[in-house]
Amino acid sequence: MDNKQLAEVAKILGVSEDSISAMDDEIKNSMTAVFEQVAVKNDEDKKAVFEALDNLWQKGSIYIELSEVAKSTGITTETLRSLDYETQQTIVYDIV
Repeated sequence: MDNKQLAEVAKILGVSEDSISAMDDEIKNSMTAVFEQVAVKNDEDKKAVFEALDNLWQKGSIYIELSEVAKSTGITTETLRSLDYETQQTIVYDIV
């Protein structure tokens, strides 16, 4: 993800560029792929891009928090990431 794409994603989502920069490459590459897969021609396309990026941003945010949980608990990040998404959210939002 280059700086231009980073700025565009941040603008679309209404979040800081730093919050996106902190995410791992898997998430950032997926965000870049959204732009390559969807040609924005109308409001429906804009909504689809926003929803896809927002879902990735949320997932990336969960991953950041899971890394902190891993440091605190000694459970590996890989183990935490292998859990289903709902369980990951529970760990991050209910436990942390």
